[in-house]
Parts: sequence; structure tokens; C-alpha cells
Amino acid sequence: MAAVNVAVTKTPVSTSIILSVLSGTTMLPVIVIASYTSFLLTHKLSMIKTQRPRSLDAETMPTWDLHGKIAIVP
Repeated sequence: MAAVNVAVTKTPVSTSIILSVLSGTTMLPVIVIASYTSFLLTHKLSMIKTQRPRSLDAETMPTWDLHGKIAIVP
């Protein structure tokens, strides 16, 4: 469950915290290993087409129009 969630949302830390609270803290090492393994193996894959990249460069960040679509800016 942790690996699939991280592959889709790219949030290994919050997934580990939420699932450890839901399942009990004894499962924390297994959840963390599954989360970070999934994150490392799928960091270049995007299952959600509208997901923004993690970049601090403002020129490479897409801009969004009023309809929720990426606007082409020269």
C-alpha cells in the first residue's frame, strides 16, 4: 500500500507517517523501506499528468491558465 501510494503521489515522508499511525508503529521500518524504495524507483515516472515537477527554477515551472491547463509562455 505504501509503495503504490508513493509511486502515484511522490510523498514518501507523509505516506510513511500516515500509514504508521493507521497501522501501528511496529510497521514503521517496513513502511519506510517500501516508501523510499518506491520513490527512488519511480521518481522519473509520472502517473498524474498535471503533477508539477519539483524545480526551483521559475523559468522551467509551468504556468496555469484559468481552466487548469498549462499555458505556453515564451
